[in-house]
Amino acid sequence: MTTPLEPPPTDGVTRICWAPRRGDYHLAVASWDKTVRIYDALTPLTSKAIHTETGPVLDVAFMRDSSQFICGGANKKVSIWQVGGRQPDALGKHDDAVRCIEWHQSSNQIFSGSWDKSVKAWDPRNKGATAHVQLGGKVFAMHCSDDRLVVGLSTKQVAIYDVRVLAQPMQVRDPPLKYQLRTLRCMPNGEGFACGSVEGRVAWEYFEPGPGKVKYAFKCHRKQLDGVENVYPVNALAFHQEHGTFASGGGDGVVSVWDGVARKRLWRLPEFETSVSSLAFSGDGSRLAIAVSYTYENGPMKTTPPNKLFIRNVPDADVRPKAKA
Repeated sequence: MTTPLEPPPTDGVTRICWAPRRGDYHLAVASWDKTVRIYDALTPLTSKAIHTETGPVLDVAFMRDSSQFICGGANKKVSIWQVGGRQPDALGKHDDAVRCIEWHQSSNQIFSGSWDKSVKAWDPRNKGATAHVQLGGKVFAMHCSDDRLVVGLSTKQVAIYDVRVLAQPMQVRDPPLKYQLRTLRCMPNGEGFACGSVEGRVAWEYFEPGPGKVKYAFKCHRKQLDGVENVYPVNALAFHQEHGTFASGGGDGVVSVWDGVARKRLWRLPEFETSVSSLAFSGDGSRLAIAVSYTYENGPMKTTPPNKLFIRNVPDADVRPKAKA
């Protein structure tokens, strides 16, 4: 069953994320309308709180629970909000828009990635960055595992850092995909990451290749129209924390769920009215949040389709890897 969340943001949805604790169904939604909205998915009739920033919000992440979140965006600032609060606590800023925000639970750090070609680390108890790393390109995508911070750059390279030491990257990988990266997520088991590009491909990469750990890439989010294959960007990836399967969302308005190890698609949803801009599984994996919001793959339109948010209940059988024949 797929349930809409009301009311949705009034402009494009940039990111959705769940509170990290299992059984906590609060959802944060960042938008170009300069807001972060908090929804309680157990009572999805109205948003619980609306927090307004001074510019479009490009990313958001909850901290230890659903009482606090971090956000960043076009105002170049990294801010901590108390849910329901009137004003944020500004940690610091970048020289250009903050594209990516990550909360690292075990080290109590915040990571921010910016179009100013840098990543910064922050201690939420203090003002000012604890680390500042200059990169070879703008940060377009970023995610962290227990021990690694993985950064996708405008150069299409991927930089991998030890979360404890950001001074030098552990590795800078050549582009895993030919065209520009749109999204990147680390595997729940910490063995690697997946990333998606504007050319409708997903790359499956391991940090340490070995027996049974071979990287590969595959085509997705494409459809035939009048005998011509139309290719759409992969805007969003989301891993299921328990099973390690993952969902992808594209500019074609389709959500698919994949078994990356077996290299198989498990299922897909019927096509939405417009692009899928962000996806997130809840902490217990029982719900999939879907943001349907035009991402301009076909350029400006006189009238854009309305933004919509959906929560889909996910039976365990739908995301469990299929047994080998």
